Amino acid sequence: MLSRKYEERGAVLVVAVLAAAMVLAGCGSSGPSLANDQQLANQTLDINPHDPATLADGNFVFPLDFWEPNWNGNEIDGNDENEPLLLNALMPRLFLIQPDGTSKINPDYLTSAAVTSTNPQVVTLDINPQARWTDGTPLTWRDI
Repeated sequence: MLSRKYEERGAVLVVAVLAAAMVLAGCGSSGPSLANDQQLANQTLDINPHDPATLADGNFVFPLDFWEPNWNGNEIDGNDENEPLLLNALMPRLFLIQPDGTSKINPDYLTSAAVTSTNPQVVTLDINPQARWTDGTPLTWRDI
């Protein structure tokens, strides 16, 4: 058995080593610099990007745990982990979120969007006249 004197010295040594490790960990880099963050924000981050004109027609199999019970994310049985992934991939989005967190209009669907009254609040969306459904039907306010 170790004597009490050696046990106390061992405990002091362990505390000293842990304190030194915490101090040294604090001396390291705190992560990417602001310049690196800004550089990333100015890039479009894509995995294996290709010009859509060079892609072949085919089928895409979406990996789902299960099929959606309904497509309404405001319903308890329609709000699950698959719903946002599916809707973001399949449904048109009038506004696009930028890498810096701001949003801008999607020019495929809108030419402008503005708050035209505050009491009551009115937002006026000008639909791009070129926006059409796959069957050629123009997009209208009823679709939005």
